[in-house]
Amino acid sequence: GEMKQVVKDAIDAGYRHFDTALFYRNEKEVGAAIRAKIADGTITRNQVFVTTKLWNTHHRPDVVVPTLKTSLENLGLEYVDLYLIHWPFGFKVSFKYGYFHGLFTRPNAFRLCRQTEGNPLYASDMQEGDNGLPEDAAHKLIYSDVDYVDTWKTMEDCVRLRLTKSIGLSNFNSKQIQRVLDVATIKPVVNQIECHPYLNQTKLIKFCKEKGIVVTGYSPFGGPTSIAPLHKGESPEPLKDPKIKEVADKYGKTTAQIILRYLIQHGIVPIPKSSNKNRLQENIDIFNFELVPEDVAAMDALNRNKRICDFIQY
Repeated sequence: GEMKQVVKDAIDAGYRHFDTALFYRNEKEVGAAIRAKIADGTITRNQVFVTTKLWNTHHRPDVVVPTLKTSLENLGLEYVDLYLIHWPFGFKVSFKYGYFHGLFTRPNAFRLCRQTEGNPLYASDMQEGDNGLPEDAAHKLIYSDVDYVDTWKTMEDCVRLRLTKSIGLSNFNSKQIQRVLDVATIKPVVNQIECHPYLNQTKLIKFCKEKGIVVTGYSPFGGPTSIAPLHKGESPEPLKDPKIKEVADKYGKTTAQIILRYLIQHGIVPIPKSSNKNRLQENIDIFNFELVPEDVAAMDALNRNKRICDFIQY
C-alpha cells in the first residue's frame, strides 16, 4: 500500500524514528516497510526507533499488555522502542460477551455494549476499522473511570516483559505527569504533545525538561484534523504565516524547514507527517543551518495558544 511505500522512502531518505499507534490503523504497513528494509540490508532493527501507543478504549490494566502484543503482531516486531499512553483519559467500552482487547483487529463484526451512567446502550454492529470513539445516544463521548495511574502500573509490566524498551505519555499536562511520577517505578521518558509556533507549550516543555522527560511534538505544521471530536473551530496554519515566510526567505529555506528547525532548537523532537517523497527529503534537510536568537524570539512571539487536537467534551 501507499503507507508502506512512504515508510520505505522515508528510510531511504534517512529517517529512523517512526511514530504509529493502534488508533491510526497503519501499524501493519509501517511494520511491513521496516521489515522489508531490514531484509534488504538497508537498516538493522537497532537502527530504527519505533513508537506506538495505547488507545483510550484500552486503559483497563488487564488489557494493556495484550493490547501491546496486538500492536507487535500488527507490526511484525518482537518489541517496540517506546510505548505511550495516547491520552490521559479512557473511553468506556465494554462488550456484551466479555471484553475484547483487539478492537481494530477482529475480522468479523461484533455487538458492542456501551454503558453510560450505568445504563447499557447497544450500538449497531461495529466493524473492523471503526475509530474507537464510543458515543452515547446523544453523540457524547463516553469516558471510563479508569485512572491512568493504574494504567501506568501495567505499562511498566510491558517493559519488564521486554515488549517495549521504554514507556511514556502523550497529551499529558504537568499535573497529570506529576501524578504518574509520584507512583512510577519506571519513569516516563517521553511526553508527546501538539507543538507548533502557534502553540509553543513553553511552560509544559520547561516542566518536562526539569523532570528529564523528552518532548516529542506532533502536528508541527498545524493544519486541520480529520477526526471530528478532536476538531475545535478554525485550525491554525503556521505554514502560511507571513512572519515565518520572512524568516524562511532570509535562510533560503521553506516555511516547513524553518518550523522544524525552530522546534529542534527548543529541544523538541518534531514528528512531521508527509506522504510526498520530495517533502520527506525537504523535512530532513534541516541540519545544515541554525536560526539566530532574534529569529527564534520572533517565532516565539507568534504563540497564540491555539490548539488543533482537542477533545472538545473533555
